[in-house]
Amino acid sequence: MKKRVYGSLLIFLLVVLSACSADHEPVKESQIDAETSADQGEVKTKPDDKTTGDKIEDRKAEPLTQQEVLSAIADELQTNVEKILPNHLPLEKGQHLTAKTESRQNEYFIDFYSTKDLIPINNEILKEERPDIKKIANLKVEIYSSEKEADETIEFEDYSKVGGQKVDLGFEITGYQDAGVGNLWTSWNEGRWALATHTSIQQPEQGVDLAKQSVKYLEEHTLPIPKMYGLIRLDATGDSHYAIWTKGRVVVEVTEVSSAQNLLETIVSFE
Repeated sequence: MKKRVYGSLLIFLLVVLSACSADHEPVKESQIDAETSADQGEVKTKPDDKTTGDKIEDRKAEPLTQQEVLSAIADELQTNVEKILPNHLPLEKGQHLTAKTESRQNEYFIDFYSTKDLIPINNEILKEERPDIKKIANLKVEIYSSEKEADETIEFEDYSKVGGQKVDLGFEITGYQDAGVGNLWTSWNEGRWALATHTSIQQPEQGVDLAKQSVKYLEEHTLPIPKMYGLIRLDATGDSHYAIWTKGRVVVEVTEVSSAQNLLETIVSFE
């Protein structure tokens, strides 16, 4: 009788254990790890996440590119005139670009500055005379009532018709020299542009050398196409460099540039 009871009890226990095993799957080790991490609030990251984060912080601290600065300058202009800006200005290594702007309905002015430290656009500090703040160019853009009136601001000349002492400037371009009142001009045409270098009659070779250097540079870099004309003056013995050209009724003028080369580099960056 006892054996029969024990046998029944054993069968009952085996049935209960079998049911428990069927209801609960074995827990995988990876699941345990994931649940433990979740319970502890742990977030796993890639080994280089910290480095990536550092790079993001560094990127935030970097100064704006010239294109970003120029875009911000354009946003400052409150005018009806087309916003015409260079795409690049020559800066020394380690210098930053900023500007002071003034705009009206039919015209605007931009003074471009090279600075040692980062200075926001139109900051009051730009009004101060400091050795670490240097003006590198002035841009004036104005719209006229007609294209004819705009064209009259350009003293364009076809130098082959004006004449003068011929000078070979290279690249199949002929210059024409004209002297008067102690000044010597070497002039030439490239498309709708009239260009000239100025020097004194005591230093004639400097004007020719600058003209040749300019012609060579413009063989590799393209001036913007004016409509109708453009004019560039380069000073071989001073700093009176400027450019002026028309785009329909709009007249664009660049002045106060420190060197002839910097003026050319600035002008060719306009579209």
